[in-house]
Order: sequence, then structure tokens, then C-alpha cells
Amino acid sequence: INGPLWSISFEVFCYVLMPIFMYGLFKLCGRKRSFLKSLLYWISVLVIIIIMNQLVHIFFTPNNINRGWDYGDIGGAKYWMPNYNPIGFFAQFSFGIIAAGITTSLYINSDKLLKFKRVFLFDIIGLITLTGSFLLLWFMKYEPEFSLSLQNQPFFFPFYQLLIATTLAVLPHTNFVGKALDNRFFRYTAKVSFGLYLWHYIFIFIVSILFVRNYQQMGMADFKAWLEVSAFIIISAYITANLS
Repeated sequence: INGPLWSISFEVFCYVLMPIFMYGLFKLCGRKRSFLKSLLYWISVLVIIIIMNQLVHIFFTPNNINRGWDYGDIGGAKYWMPNYNPIGFFAQFSFGIIAAGITTSLYINSDKLLKFKRVFLFDIIGLITLTGSFLLLWFMKYEPEFSLSLQNQPFFFPFYQLLIATTLAVLPHTNFVGKALDNRFFRYTAKVSFGLYLWHYIFIFIVSILFVRNYQQMGMADFKAWLEVSAFIIISAYITANLS
């Protein structure tokens, strides 16, 4: 009924793993944790997670009996597993941790980087990576699920994650791109984003079951009708997220 809820358990798993690996950072790199040491540490963590994820694929891949969305939710779960699994998701989570480390390092060395800021280097990088993330989604929209990805992970891993992480790392240091994206509407959306995440699919489910039966993936050929239904769902989700 509400698809996004399954991912919360994956997120919680990441919140458990993060302090465990952070403890390793404090222990192995000591009190004077240089940026280079910390970066190499988290890249090593990423490699370890990818190896662990490969073991998940080797030992926990279900058999092919009734495997696929043609066999209902259980068949779909067998199709998704182990491509969707919390170990693999932590690899994606790690890109955010690395991006946070990079942007913090840029702040610490901001005086040394003024010349790069003056020539709009960070703006150029941010524009390229942000545009690249949208282009990747556009060109891959008809490709099969788990295509163009390492270990059959979802969301075009690690290419999409690398583009978004780079964008997030440089945006605070841009002259105009960060300010443009930090507009009032985007800031409001960020404020209610978790509510939007939790509520939007409930509206999609209700509309597709009770009112517009063909409001399914690739189900509507009439663009105007699709746009009207989508606008109703988005507005309803915004109102509900604001109330909650």
C-alpha cells in the first residue's frame, strides 16, 4: 500500500553501520585525522562493502522458481533480492559520507581555494555533474532495471551516486549555482521532504486503485491526462506533508 516504507529499514541499517565504521576511522587514523587518511579510509570501507555485497550475491540469491513480478509481490521480492539489500545500500550511503568529508575539507582550506572560486570552477563542476545526473536518468529511462550498474545494484550505481555526491560536495562553495538551488520553494520542499517521501505513494496507490486504473508505470498514453493526475497527486502530497 505504501511502497517507500520498505526502504526505511534499509536506512536504519545504514545508521547502524555508520557509527561502527566511524569508530574504525577514529581508531585507525588517530586523533589527527588528515583529510587524505580519512578519504583513503572511507574508500577502503567502500571496497569492503562491495566485497561483502558480492558475498551476499553468492550466498543469498534466491532460486528461479516463481521469481519475478509476474508471480506477485513474493515473486517480485525474489527478483529484487539480492540486488536490493542493506549491505549494498550502504555502499551508496558511503558516497554521502565521502561528499560530506570533501565539502568540509574545502571549507577548512577555503582561503587557499579562493582563486578557483573566482574563476567559477566550483560552479562549472556543479553544473556539469547536476546536468549529468539528469541526462543519465533521461537516457536510461527505457533501459531495463539494474542495467548500467555495479553488482546489479539499483539507481545506476555508482555513476548516479558519484554525480550527485560531487554536486553536493561543491555546491556550498559555488558563487551562484548553490544560491539558485537554495531558492524558497526548494528550501520548503527540503523541509517537508520526508513527509513527501512517506505520503506521496499512498496517493498514487489510492488514485491508481479507485479512480484512474491505468495510472501505472508506462500505463497512460495521454500526456495531458497523466500531467493532470500527477499534479493532483503532487499537490495532495505537499498539503499532507505540510500538515504532518
